Amino acid sequence: MAEEKLKPTDFTQLRNQFKRQIRKFWKYSRKWFPFSILIGIVSGIIMAIFTSLVVNLQNWLTVIPIYIKYPLVGGITSLLIYVGFNEVKGAGISHVLSHKNTTTPMKTRTIFTKFFASMMTLGVSAPAGREGPAVTIGSTASAVIGDKFGMTQEDEMHAITIGAAACIAAVFRAPLGGTVFATEVPYKRDLDETVFLPALLASAISLLIYDFLLNLISSISFLSSTPVYLELGDIQFELSFSSSLHFLLLGIMAGFLGIMFSLLFKLFSEWVSRYLKAFLLPIVGMMMTAIVVFFVDSFYMPEGVVLEGTGFSSINHLIENFGGISIQVVLVLLLGKILVTSTCIGFGNSAGIMGPTLVTGAALGFLYSRMFNLDNTLAIAMIVVGMSTMHTATTKTPIASMILVLEMVGFPNLVIPIILSNTMAFIISMDFSLYRGQIESKEVLLRRKIQYTDLLQTLNVKDSMKTKFPTVKLDALLEESYSLLKLHKISAIIVLDDEKNLTGIISATDFQSGFAKGKMYIHESMTKNVITVNEDETLSTVFDKLTDYRIEYLPVVSKEDTFKVVGLITFRDIEDCYENALTELQSKRKATIEELENDV
Repeated sequence: MAEEKLKPTDFTQLRNQFKRQIRKFWKYSRKWFPFSILIGIVSGIIMAIFTSLVVNLQNWLTVIPIYIKYPLVGGITSLLIYVGFNEVKGAGISHVLSHKNTTTPMKTRTIFTKFFASMMTLGVSAPAGREGPAVTIGSTASAVIGDKFGMTQEDEMHAITIGAAACIAAVFRAPLGGTVFATEVPYKRDLDETVFLPALLASAISLLIYDFLLNLISSISFLSSTPVYLELGDIQFELSFSSSLHFLLLGIMAGFLGIMFSLLFKLFSEWVSRYLKAFLLPIVGMMMTAIVVFFVDSFYMPEGVVLEGTGFSSINHLIENFGGISIQVVLVLLLGKILVTSTCIGFGNSAGIMGPTLVTGAALGFLYSRMFNLDNTLAIAMIVVGMSTMHTATTKTPIASMILVLEMVGFPNLVIPIILSNTMAFIISMDFSLYRGQIESKEVLLRRKIQYTDLLQTLNVKDSMKTKFPTVKLDALLEESYSLLKLHKISAIIVLDDEKNLTGIISATDFQSGFAKGKMYIHESMTKNVITVNEDETLSTVFDKLTDYRIEYLPVVSKEDTFKVVGLITFRDIEDCYENALTELQSKRKATIEELENDV
């Protein structure tokens, strides 16, 4: 049987499909990879400066008693909140999630206010972590840079993921874990995988820059820029059926403990806020924290185990001295860490909760090992798995928790134990989380968008079009007119004749094509067949035209005279008008991030 030959039309279809694939890939790559490289560099620099300042502040302020420096920092945080800088409250991840999941812009000042407030909180060795400030600072910086790049609001929300990943990767030396955490944390049962590879690239670059700068800063004799990392050494562990049951039981215990932690973290501050003004919570919380930390660390804890600080040194001490620490001490460490994290971060002081959750998980693994009299190798494995499991139970990030801990401790043979424990902790702890602003999945956002799809039908072009816009004449020079694009931050210019009637439109692409062909005048390069809308048409109609013709802008003409241009409308104008109308509608309905959290 003779082979069937391909027809010319088949080759044309294949060629066109190949071209579409190339254009699609190039559009994605051109948009995200240069951006991720820039974000990686910026994040590495910011986190290196942040870490260096925190480490040196901790060294310089050791001479000041806890009962003085803790309330002092709490007072500074309260003052910042009092004057209106509410973005410094708490871990900051909840703040980022509320913006990301409601697509509202982030304020540029957050980079500086969160940097300062978190630097002070961590600089006095408060019982807190670094991931909250890293996510907030990285997300805000990325969103701001994305806005400067002219990104849409949807793209800016993805840019937030890239910035968060890059900064997390740097401070925890975990590029893969940082990336997965940034994509997993917005949702309780989903991932923001759209920009996973660009976020991973930004994370790797950020860590390289971070390490280089910290080593450079450490070379200065009077500065120390090396934070405490987890140091576990080389532990050989083999999984058996009996030990797997231990990990499952540990996950169940962590799930219930995670519920208790989440409830105390959220409800304690809410109860106290009934009797205090909101801006006073940070200083009151730091006073409580100072009392507990001072008395427990000074009069009960042995050397090497403390409630203050991120807790990594305490985890290292538990592993190194497993047989020499009493159960009572570790039980106080576990319960005390939960309490002081709730009074410090839960009351609005600026830092993260990853460090405390890892400490409580390590303490839980320690107590479990002693309770069942496990051998040293299995006990150390339980401590490491407990860290990941407790973080899962309190943040709803089971995959990121596993990868972060494995990258931080270098235990690849604990993958299966962590999966077993994390799964049980995730199931048992249900939807309880330390992070406000998490929603169930992307389906919640999709349902919310579908609910308001008819909103564009109620909005007219005249409600959102630009009435001030640059124009050029037919005989204007290309080279002179090109500067108008950058001057007005637009991608196309309307072309008018001497009677100010619409005759064409010239885009950035038309300019480049004209330059390449040696053209001199506007009329030689402009697009003559212009798609237009009138000012009384709905935004739904405009959106369809922009989408169908794959263009970014439309001249708006008068209904009476279709050659009379009265405005210009772009995708961004539609988005802004839509968001304003949606915000107004939601405010009437009191729709908030809490509504999204509870939407199932």
